[in-house]
Parts: sequence; C-alpha cells; structure tokens
Amino acid sequence: MDLNYEETMLRINEYEANEPLNYKYCREIQYPYRIHVYSGEEQIIIVPLTTAIGWYSVEMAWYRCITDMMNVDLIGKTILEAFKYIKESPVDARTAEERAADSYLKCVTSCKSYKAFEKKYLFCTVICYEDGRYLIYPGGHNERKSVYPEEENKINLPANSCGKLIGQTVIKSFAEMKSFYENYKSVKPEIPRFEFETLSDMKISFEIPQGDGYTDEEDYSSSEIYQGYSYSESEEDDEPVGHIYFSIAAELNCDLSSENVLNVFEEEYGAATQYEYIECEHSIFKYRAEIIGKNIHRILYLRQIDENELLSCELTVNTKKSGKRLDKKLNKDFESLVKSCKLIS
Repeated sequence: MDLNYEETMLRINEYEANEPLNYKYCREIQYPYRIHVYSGEEQIIIVPLTTAIGWYSVEMAWYRCITDMMNVDLIGKTILEAFKYIKESPVDARTAEERAADSYLKCVTSCKSYKAFEKKYLFCTVICYEDGRYLIYPGGHNERKSVYPEEENKINLPANSCGKLIGQTVIKSFAEMKSFYENYKSVKPEIPRFEFETLSDMKISFEIPQGDGYTDEEDYSSSEIYQGYSYSESEEDDEPVGHIYFSIAAELNCDLSSENVLNVFEEEYGAATQYEYIECEHSIFKYRAEIIGKNIHRILYLRQIDENELLSCELTVNTKKSGKRLDKKLNKDFESLVKSCKLIS
C-alpha cells in the first residue's frame, strides 16, 4: 500500500484533529536516509526505510529482489534508486496492519516469521548523509549480533560514490560476514570451569552455568556447601527462583536408601506428588533422585566418597514462581552441569 502525498497529509490531519493532547505528527523525512540490504535464499532484498508519522523508522512498501547476487552494477544502481525513492516519498502514514500486509517477508521469502528470517538472512544498512557521503554498516544474524565485530567493519564511502562502488562494498560486506559466521560455527566457545576440593581430598571440576540470571553464591555462607549458584529471571525478584549447589548432604546422614532421600525431602517440603530414584550411568555420581512437591522441584545427584562424606549436586526450583518454561530451562542447565563434572584426583 503506497500512500501518495495527499492521502498521507489527509491521514495526518485526521489523526491530529482527533488527538486530545494536541500531539504533532511527523510530516517530513530528514537525513540521513537508510536502506536495509538482506542476503539469503539465493537472493538480495533491498528495502528503503522511512519515518513514520509517529517519528520512528519503518521499512517502506517499496522493495526490490535481485537474484543475480554478484551483479554489483545492478545492486548499486538499485540502492541508489531506493535512496531516490525515499527522497521523493512522504512520511509513512500506514497503520501497523497495513505495514504487515505490505511486508516482503510473506511475498519473496520462505520464512514463516521474522525470527526465522533473521536466522536465514545476513543484512547490512546503507546510510546516505546530506552531504552525499555513504556508510555501509554490516550486521549479522540476530542471535549473534553481540558476536560479529560490526564497529570494526563499518565502511565509509566518499560523497556521490557511484553505484558500482556501493554494490562492490555491499557484496564485500556480505562475503566477510558469511566467512566470519562459518568460522564461528566451527569453533565452539570454551565454557569456564570451576574446581573445588572435598573434605576427603577429592578434586572435582565442572562447567560454570552460563547465561543471564545466574549468580555465583560461592558457599552460600554454609560450611556444608562447596559451591553454589542462584538463578533469578529478573533483578527485581525478591528471591531466586532456583538454586544449584554442591554439598556434603549432611541431612542424609550418609544414608543412600531411596526411603531416606524421600523422607528427608518430605520433612522439609511436605508430601511429594512424584518421586523417582535410579542409578546413574552418565556421570561421576552413582544415584539420581527427582522429587516434586507442592511448590518445589528438586533433583539430587549423589555419590558416596567415603564412609564419612556423601557428595550431593542439587537443583531446587520454586515451581510456584518459575512456571513450566523456566523450570524446564533450569532442569536442562542443571543436567548439562552434572554431565560436565570430572574427577581430577
């Protein structure tokens, strides 16, 4: 839906007439002009940006697809055409529904959602300043934005650069981004490990829980705990949703029987609604207990080190606060931590 100038101004006047707070809408596109260029699925999509009447930036209904992905002349010429279109167009007065109907996403890609689109396509922004200078601002996959060194790869072009130079620069940016991500995928980032020594002089190492939300609680100020981590979904939470820690498990009194593990849980948290106790085969631990109570989900991995020390690795989740999604995430993180455990000596 491509609104002409008269229809755009009519809409703005109607919005302002019905605005109780005398809000003034944007009526003019100002420099710098911006264009999004996407590369994926054997095509390049060029989409100019404009300013909506609410003063924010949106992609225009006008877009072009290029399947000859190495044709630098055509790519550069189309980018210059897009800048000309921005200059000659009014601000965007479309509704959110109208913008969604205009989206290239449904028309020229196989993606069902914008999230899927971001995973399949690389992108860069081409910026044109009022003095005619250009800036090619490369970007990456959405989930890797913090990984790709965008600042280091910005490219400035002199005023009134020709379309061929712009096209060459865009192709170069995409090639460098593609190479970067291919190399990034082949190298798994090293996860930091932590070591602790038990009272029985056994050393154990494990991978530290990764991701936002985890806080290193050290020994929780308890002589029975070797190392622990709490998890909060938000800094505003009054108390953590979950806890992971290694401990002596003094409350079990070195009794590894299934009945004792369940009784100790029920003495502290009340009756269990689900209970499973099995032998382990995939970790340094010998037994695994999973207990679900009214508002608690607890998983214990246990190993008898000697006659006086029972080592426990435990996850406790407050299911009343966590919900199913977060409970599942913490369980997954915990199982990864357990599998990473190694005996050093």
